[in-house]
Amino acid sequence: MLSSILNKNALLSKIIRPSLIILVIMTIGGLLRIFDLGSKSFWGDELLSILHSTDIVDLKSFFTTHRGNAHPPLYFLLLKLWSLGGNEEYYLRLLSVLFGTLAIPITYLLGKEFFKTKASILAAFLVAISPFLLRFDREVRMYSLFVFLSIISIIFFLKALRHNQSKYWIGYVIVTILNTYTHYHAFLIIASMWLFYFVSYRTYKLLWKKALLSQVVIALCFCFWLPTFIFHLTTMSALAGEPTKFPSIFGFWVKPAYLFFTYSLGQTVLPWNFLIVIPGAIIFFSLFFCGIKPMLKTKETAVFFSIFLFLPMLLALLISDAMPRYLIFLSPIYCLIIAHGISSISHNIFQIFILLFVTILIGFSVVNYYLNREFHILANVDPWREVGIYLSENIKKDDQVINIGGSLPLMYYSRLNDPILGANMVTLKQMKIHENGRVWLIVSNPAYKKEGEEVIQWMNEHYNIKMEKKYHKDSDYIKKAKYFRKNFLEHRIKIYLYGGTNY
Repeated sequence: MLSSILNKNALLSKIIRPSLIILVIMTIGGLLRIFDLGSKSFWGDELLSILHSTDIVDLKSFFTTHRGNAHPPLYFLLLKLWSLGGNEEYYLRLLSVLFGTLAIPITYLLGKEFFKTKASILAAFLVAISPFLLRFDREVRMYSLFVFLSIISIIFFLKALRHNQSKYWIGYVIVTILNTYTHYHAFLIIASMWLFYFVSYRTYKLLWKKALLSQVVIALCFCFWLPTFIFHLTTMSALAGEPTKFPSIFGFWVKPAYLFFTYSLGQTVLPWNFLIVIPGAIIFFSLFFCGIKPMLKTKETAVFFSIFLFLPMLLALLISDAMPRYLIFLSPIYCLIIAHGISSISHNIFQIFILLFVTILIGFSVVNYYLNREFHILANVDPWREVGIYLSENIKKDDQVINIGGSLPLMYYSRLNDPILGANMVTLKQMKIHENGRVWLIVSNPAYKKEGEEVIQWMNEHYNIKMEKKYHKDSDYIKKAKYFRKNFLEHRIKIYLYGGTNY
């Protein structure tokens, strides 16, 4: 009887291998990423990616700056090649889905460098269902590629130090160069790698020549992009005005907390949803503590996770005060800590219960994402496709179109031959509408709230309003305006049709 049970267990262990489990998790993650992939319209940043990709026509254009886009060019080159197969929302987003799905097994491999199989598998599962990663793995942007390359770069660096084989040093150099051509925050990872090396210098001191040579090669290869980087750092920053900020009124102290909130529950659960936020805060904080505590017994593991999680965060907050998506590459590392916390719980039944509870909490955020609910920022759910189609089907010859905010997606989806004017008081005062003439006014983007209200008031005073149409009501806009450091609109997009004068 005992031998029969042992034989069954041995057979089961051969069938259920880690590779098979990772394949199942990849399938889950892939399905989450491709589900309803084309439902949302392209938003402004995605269209910038598309425009940038079309600007790349030769080697010279690859290394020069492009329209309104302050990022390195690798993703846009890949997008240009990818777009040869089509330009629909679903298809273009598949490129990001591909890299986002591949990040799942890569996270598992990074976990295996420090933890047992169970914790590494759990981390891969958390990456697969992460609502934060899910959002940016479904956009025509570079973030999923950035996460993918960042984790591979770290793995190669660790293996190069531990095994000192040429293939790992070469892999580290190549992947890191690609990463610096994907996003500037790749340098935060390089800084973390070097700090890790210096802290562990006694262990790896004999490798200093190879480590230094690898960094010199990376620096030399980035020199081709250096003039454009300097342009982005100076000219583009000046044009953009104040740097990108975290959307909070509470000051510096809350920014790391907001990051951990994002890594845990994503950006589709609002802070005042206490039924999710309070248990989420308790469970994720507890698991983070349970994950960190056992690491203290192994110096290298403790040093690695302390440096790679906190140093990039600190540098980003001190230097650029950037949004969470610029630190998205830390999300798999955070997932590894949470997974280690789950696997450190003493009994399997408790581990299963906690994992189920975490999955349910994350599930609320994932469902919100698909239903367009509780977004902290709603820019990427604006229904521009619907607006553009409505405008193109109802506009008449000689109609004038004036737009405040969102001009890029409006032009893309309306496909109008006539120019769309940007609204300002000078333009409005010079505008003449004949007796049967009509003007369309499209107002969007909370950043233009005050300007939009002024233009609407002026138009109402001087012309007859014939129609008003509203899109996507944000029921939380009042609370958002109170707590977040941004303007918010009750309706994301409004269309007004004016005709004739009333004076």
